[in-house]
Amino acid sequence: MHRSSLFSLAALLTLSVACARPRGEDSSTSSTSTTDSTASETTDTTATTNTTTTTETDTSTTSTTTPPAECGNAIVEGAEECDDGNEDDTDDCTMLCKSASCGDGFVQAGVEDCDDGNDDDSDTCALCKPAACGDGFVQTGVEDCDDANADDTDACVGMCKNATCGDGFVQTGVEDCDDEDEDDADECSNACEAPRVMFVTSTKFDGNLGGLTGADALCQAAADAVPALQGKTFKAWLSDDTDSPSTRLDVNFGGRYVLVNDTTVATGWTDLTDGMLAHAVDMTETGMMVGSGPWTNTKADGTVLGAEHCQNWTFGMVGQKGAYGFTTVTDATWTDAADSNSCSAASPLYCLEDPSS
Repeated sequence: MHRSSLFSLAALLTLSVACARPRGEDSSTSSTSTTDSTASETTDTTATTNTTTTTETDTSTTSTTTPPAECGNAIVEGAEECDDGNEDDTDDCTMLCKSASCGDGFVQAGVEDCDDGNDDDSDTCALCKPAACGDGFVQTGVEDCDDANADDTDACVGMCKNATCGDGFVQTGVEDCDDEDEDDADECSNACEAPRVMFVTSTKFDGNLGGLTGADALCQAAADAVPALQGKTFKAWLSDDTDSPSTRLDVNFGGRYVLVNDTTVATGWTDLTDGMLAHAVDMTETGMMVGSGPWTNTKADGTVLGAEHCQNWTFGMVGQKGAYGFTTVTDATWTDAADSNSCSAASPLYCLEDPSS
């Protein structure tokens, strides 16, 4: 090839390179950039290498984590309350490494009789003791009550049963007696009420009785003079113009009304006031038989008879009258003889045991 042709080829190559380069950039700059890029790539590679190395170093120096507590290794660790290294749940440290306690479901030997793992004291295990009458807990389906005492006169009696008439225990303030039988004619009625005494006073009085209150005091004085009647409360079977036995006495009584010798006169208030007695009220507080006409002014049903009451039993002279009854009969005339006497006359009183206020 001729020399001139070589020069022409070289010129073309130079021109091609110049056209491909961005405007304003010379060959020296391009060369430098290329060099810098290469250096940067080298630096990045080095940095990446260094980072990897550092991470591996940090991992290798991390501290060791404490292993979890192991129940049963005889070492108390972590949240364990105890650890006796055995599998015996009847000692003072259970298999769960918890201190034995009532309610944990494990029966601790020598300490607990039972442990059902619940807080229900109405089942067969209460406070880790077998349920029993007297423990203070009412066992469902077995006990009616449990007051944790040995008092059989309250509302919960022996064998943890609710007190009832006929159980053989006299409930204080509720029953007079309790003979645990069904004989209504003995000393304790089927309503657990003791008999109440009726008598005719052995002393006679004019119509000035001191009112109903005074008459009650006369009955009480007569009873208090007899040892067998002392300590009992008595009231007069007597009516003024407003009050009567039906308003002053216990109309709910269901036991026997008896003479001082225990002869039955009537059984309960209803029987006493039905117009027919089982026996006449013909005996005094001392046991003497009498035939007389006591002051009453009272109908057979226990209500006020009329206006013949000696000025409400405060008048004892002639001019006024008082109604009376017969002690020798059992019909309604025992209290209402359909007649009256002068207030100046002397007559006895019917007296009934009645503890009501």
